[in-house]
Amino acid sequence: LLMGYGRVLDKFGPRGALMQTSAFCSAVLSSSAFLIVISQQQGWELFNIPFVKFISGPLFVFRESYVALLTSQYWSFIASTLSPAQSAKWF
Repeated sequence: LLMGYGRVLDKFGPRGALMQTSAFCSAVLSSSAFLIVISQQQGWELFNIPFVKFISGPLFVFRESYVALLTSQYWSFIASTLSPAQSAKWF
C-alpha cells in the first residue's frame, strides 16, 4: 500500500495522489460490499467455509491500513496548502 502510494505521489503530486487514492479506496470498498452481498445471496462456500469470511478478513486489514494512510495524507495536504499564519490560526 505504501509503495503504491509513493508511486502515485511521485506521478500526480499531493492533490492528485489524494484524489487517486481516495477513488481507489472507494472502489475497493464498493466492490467488496458487492461481493459480500452476492456471496451471501448465492450461498457461496469454499471448503465448507462461507466465502464472506475470505473477503472480510483481507478487507479488515486493508481498511485499517488505509485509514492510517488517509489520515496522514489529509494532514500532509492541509499542511502543504496553508500558510504559516493560517496554520497558526487553525491548528
